[in-house]
Amino acid sequence: MSRSALVAYGSETGNAEELAHQVSHLIRRLRIWTTIKPLNAITPQALNHVSVLVVVISTTGQGDLPRNAQILFKKLRSRKLPTDALANCIFASFGLGDSSYPQFNWAHRKLGNRIEQLGATRLIEAGEADEQHPEGVDATFLPWLDKLRNELLSQFPLPGDEQVIPDHVFLQPRWSLSLLQTTEATTNGHAELLDTPEEFSRRDHVHVGQEADHEAAHVTSNARVTPDSHWQDVRQIELSIPREVPRSDPTTGNPIPKPRLTYSPGDVAEIYPKNFPEDVNEFIRLQGYGAIAHSPLELKYDYSQPDSNPPREHPIGRGPFHATIFGLLTNHLDIMAVPRRSFFLTLSYFTSDPNQKERLMEFARPKDPEYIEDYFDYATRPRRSILEVLQDFTTVKIPYKYLLGVIPPLKPRQFSIASADLTRFDPHDKECKVTLLVAIVKYRTVIKRIRWGVCSRYLCELQPGQKLRVQVLSGAMKVTEQDLANPSILVGPGTGVAALRSIIQEKEAFRLRQSSTAVNGVDHGNAEENDSLLSNPTSNPLSDTALVFGNRNAAADFFFGDEFTRLSTAAGLHVITAFSRDQREKVYVQDRLREHSSLLWRLLEDGARVYVCGSSGKMPEAVRAAVVDVISKEGYMGKEEAEETVRGMVRGGRWVQETW
Repeated sequence: MSRSALVAYGSETGNAEELAHQVSHLIRRLRIWTTIKPLNAITPQALNHVSVLVVVISTTGQGDLPRNAQILFKKLRSRKLPTDALANCIFASFGLGDSSYPQFNWAHRKLGNRIEQLGATRLIEAGEADEQHPEGVDATFLPWLDKLRNELLSQFPLPGDEQVIPDHVFLQPRWSLSLLQTTEATTNGHAELLDTPEEFSRRDHVHVGQEADHEAAHVTSNARVTPDSHWQDVRQIELSIPREVPRSDPTTGNPIPKPRLTYSPGDVAEIYPKNFPEDVNEFIRLQGYGAIAHSPLELKYDYSQPDSNPPREHPIGRGPFHATIFGLLTNHLDIMAVPRRSFFLTLSYFTSDPNQKERLMEFARPKDPEYIEDYFDYATRPRRSILEVLQDFTTVKIPYKYLLGVIPPLKPRQFSIASADLTRFDPHDKECKVTLLVAIVKYRTVIKRIRWGVCSRYLCELQPGQKLRVQVLSGAMKVTEQDLANPSILVGPGTGVAALRSIIQEKEAFRLRQSSTAVNGVDHGNAEENDSLLSNPTSNPLSDTALVFGNRNAAADFFFGDEFTRLSTAAGLHVITAFSRDQREKVYVQDRLREHSSLLWRLLEDGARVYVCGSSGKMPEAVRAAVVDVISKEGYMGKEEAEETVRGMVRGGRWVQETW
C-alpha cells in the first residue's frame, strides 16, 4: 500500500473542519499522499484503502453526529458489514465537545468505538477537546497533533533521501484564484464591475432561488426589545420565507424537487452573514488589490499536489459564489475572525520584513515557554481580528490567488427559532413566518476596542424589506407530539427562552387541536394520549407546563414577558422568574427551581420533559444540581439515587439541553 492518508471530518459549524485542514497540512508536510473529505463523502470500504485514516469530529445536539457525518455512521452500523470489515484500517481520531453537556464528546466516542468494533487499529490514543477549557481547543489539540506527527513518521518513514517539508516552506492551497480572461465584466449574468461596494454588499441574494437548500427570506421587522439605556441590545427579528419556491437545474432546466418548507419546535435558522463594505475596502487597501477588486475570477484546482482522490467539491460549498475579490471578502471569507496560531505561520510566508516575520512566527509557536502567552495576549484575549492583524503587520501581502487557502471561510450562524409554525397545516398558506431572538454581540475588549459579532452586526443593520440567505434546519431538541402530550419543565435564562417559546406556542396549539378533534369524535392519536389531553381542559392547555426564566431586570429584559403573563392567566402556564439584579441578593433560575420543588416534583412524577436552553458553562450544571436537589428532597431519595434518576432522564430523552 502506498503512503496515503484520508483526513475525514464531521463538522456542524466549521470548527472540526478547520482542525481537519490543520491535520491535512501536517500530514502533507510528511510527504504522505493526503485526501480531505467530509465523512458523508466516504464509503466504509474506502477506509481500508489508505495507510491511515484520521477523523476529526464534533458533537452536536444531544450527543449527535454532525449532519455531514450521519450517513457514513449509518452505513458503519449496518448489520451487513462483517465484524472484520475494517481489519486493514489504521486510524486516529480527535473530538470536539463541550463539558457542560451531559453527552460530552459522544459523537466522537460513538464513531471511534464503532470503527474499532469493525476491526480497525488505533494509531495513537484518541484526543478530545473541551470548549470550556480556558486555553480553548489548542490545549489538547496541539499536543495530540504532535503525537500524531511522531507516530506517522515512525510507522510510515520517509522513503530514500526525502525530508519532511519544513515549516518555513509555504504549502500551496489546493484551490487557487486567477483573473478570468474575458472582455465582459460579468459574473453569472450580473454586472459586478458596475456596482459600487455598497450596492454589492446590500444586493439581494438573486442566486438563492436556484439553490436546493437555501431560502431567500424577507425581513418583516427588526425591533430592539431592550431599552436603549440597557447594557445589551436584544433584537426580535421577524422573517417571512416562501414555503415553496420553484427551482430548476441551471444546466438542464429540469425542476429540482423540494419539500414544502415547514419547521418544528426546537428547529434553527441558519443565517449567512456578510462583512461590511468599510472592512472589505480596508482589507483591499492593505493588500493592494484595488485595481482588480471587482474583476471576475475563476477557480483552479492544483492536480499536481499530493492527493489520492482530489475533492471536486466547490471550496465555498453549495451556496451562490461571488467570484470577485470584493465578492469573496464580502460574502465568503471571515476577515473579522480571531486568527488561530497556524494563521500567523501562514502570514509569515508573505512578508519580506525580517522583524515582522520573526514576530509572526513567535505567535505561531505553541511550545516555546518564552512566547506561549504572547499569542493569547495578542489575539485571543483582546479578540483581535484578522483585519486588525493585517493593520499591525503592514508588510504582509497575501497573493490574491491564495485567499481561499489563507483566510478562513465565513460560516453561517445558527439561531433557535422563537416561534411555532402555526399555519403549516394550511395548504393555502404561502409564507412561513419565523421569529428570532438575537442578543447583539458588541463589547469593549481589554485593549479598549469595540468588538462586534460578524452575524450580530449584520442582523442589527437589516431593514424591513431586505432579503437574506437562510437555511431552516432540524434542531437538536426534536420535540415530538408525545413530548407535547406530556408535562414540560422549561428552563431558559436570557435568549435561551427563544426555543422554549416555540415549544409553548406549539404545545398550546397542539393541545387545543387534539382536544377539539377528541370532542368531535375524530381520533388523531392513541387512546392513552387522548386521555392525557382530556385531563387538561382547553381553558388551561398549559397547566402542566412550567417556564423558569431568568435575566437581570424585569423591566429591561423579560423577553416575551407580556405574552407569558397572558398565557399564565389564559392557559394556565406556570411562569417562574429569577431577575438577579432586582433585589440585594442575586437570584438565579437554579434558586427558583429549589423554591418551587413541590410543583416541579409533581410534573416530574407525571413524566415531565426537562428542556434547558441558554449559555453553556456553569448554568447547565447549576440547573442539573438544582433538579437533583428537588428529586432528592421531594422524592425522599439520597443524592446518588437522585443523580441516577436524572441520568435515566437523559438516557430516556426526557432531559434535553441546548446551550451555546
